Amino acid sequence: MSGISNPIGDVVSKLTPPLQEIISTAIKDNFDLVNLQEFKQVEEWIKESKLAPLNLDETFSSPTSSAVQGSYPTNVGLSKNIDSVFSGLANKIVVNLMQHVPSYFGQLLLDNIRIQTQGIKKSVKFDLEFTLDPIKPYVEFIKKINGVEVLKLKALFQIDSDVKMSDLGFLSDETERAVHLGNLFTHLKVSLLQFSGFHNAISVNQTKDLYEVDFEKDLSEIKLSL
Repeated sequence: MSGISNPIGDVVSKLTPPLQEIISTAIKDNFDLVNLQEFKQVEEWIKESKLAPLNLDETFSSPTSSAVQGSYPTNVGLSKNIDSVFSGLANKIVVNLMQHVPSYFGQLLLDNIRIQTQGIKKSVKFDLEFTLDPIKPYVEFIKKINGVEVLKLKALFQIDSDVKMSDLGFLSDETERAVHLGNLFTHLKVSLLQFSGFHNAISVNQTKDLYEVDFEKDLSEIKLSL
């Protein structure tokens, strides 16, 4: 049985594989993204960068948390065709988003379970159903000449999720109050929310739904302290 002191790590380890598959499917080989002029522009930057790496600065932010920032330089290299360039670009976007999305998704999940279980007074088995706050990660593509930033494009994504949990067990005694998590059923949707250029000029401001799917995960080995 997982310890209750740090359940977020257990939740993240179980949610990371399905989340990575979902985000990868949403972004890789996506017709809407491939044909966006902004992505074609970034592809041109990559093809130009034979000698210098493309700088990819990725920042994860959400309406309910402090921003977590990181810089991830990468030398993608010259590819034979635009499809392979986009594939490498998509892979890098997925890697960057996965730096933060699973842990934030897991924290939102645990926070909502805590909220939903407030007021329970005795040991019971129960089900929960709720909608998580949208997660809004974004990736910035920055072109530099001689170390000077000359152009920046920002792709803002949104991940929406409806959650159902079954067979949760609430335990309460003189020493602790805790919930044994049950089976997680999630409806997840990944969208491109916005594409903006230098000086925050909006070039794409219409939500593009990229992928929508249901997935299930057994979290019954995880115990959440209240």
